[in-house]
Amino acid sequence: EVPELHLHAAHAYLSVSRFAEALEHARAAESLRQTAIAQPLLEARALEGLEQHDEAYAVLVSACDVFRDEVRPWLELAVLAHRRGLDLEVRRVARELLGRRLDRATTLSLFHLLYDDKGAIPLLEQLVASHQGDAELRAHLGHAYARQRRWFSAARLFEEATVLGGAYAFEAADQYRMAGRFREALRLNGMVPKSDAQGVQRLAILFEEEQYARIVAMDATPGDPASRYRVAYAHYALGDHAGATDRARALLSTPYNDAAASLLQAMGRHHAEPQQ
Repeated sequence: EVPELHLHAAHAYLSVSRFAEALEHARAAESLRQTAIAQPLLEARALEGLEQHDEAYAVLVSACDVFRDEVRPWLELAVLAHRRGLDLEVRRVARELLGRRLDRATTLSLFHLLYDDKGAIPLLEQLVASHQGDAELRAHLGHAYARQRRWFSAARLFEEATVLGGAYAFEAADQYRMAGRFREALRLNGMVPKSDAQGVQRLAILFEEEQYARIVAMDATPGDPASRYRVAYAHYALGDHAGATDRARALLSTPYNDAAASLLQAMGRHHAEPQQ
């Protein structure tokens, strides 16, 4: 006869995924629905576990009306809407929550719920604006723009995140490269700690800018076939057919076989290694 104990029981049953028992106890505490926020949240979770999504949705909508100033029921409603693919409802909840002071954890949760929604960029911008000095959130927004192939906007965001103290120079350089802004790409690449990946990225930037002399001057011996092909082509472009031939032939047993064969054909060279 103590409804608070039923809430504890509902929570315990939810923790072991026994949703029917959890629902029974949550509803046994129905008298607390207007005063204890845990009651509708537990009931909704039990209903969702039983795949009674419409009922769970109705319970959460009611909880949002009753506990309008609380963040938790709105966030739970957004999570349920996201799982059901209701993008417009997730946006509606986000707009409701954006009018409040959200802690970082809630902001990050809401950001991830909106991340895959192509129409949610303005809301993502507002979420990031509420945490101006947060490098990670700014980089998350950069990833969202990159997913939409908005390379320059993504690059600027990654660079801003780097200025704020984050380690996102590599991402910024890559997005500038995709945007065709090679000078900025090289500048950001220069801020990346020396590594094989940094060298491969620099080579790719120079190749797309057709800076073949600089590629040859790097005297790089990269391991990945894509970079090895770029080095071979750079030698070819500068008229070093001997150097290009050796490098192209070494690619014939890699996924770059066709490109290497085409390069050898352009130089009038045999595809196979010369007989000793």
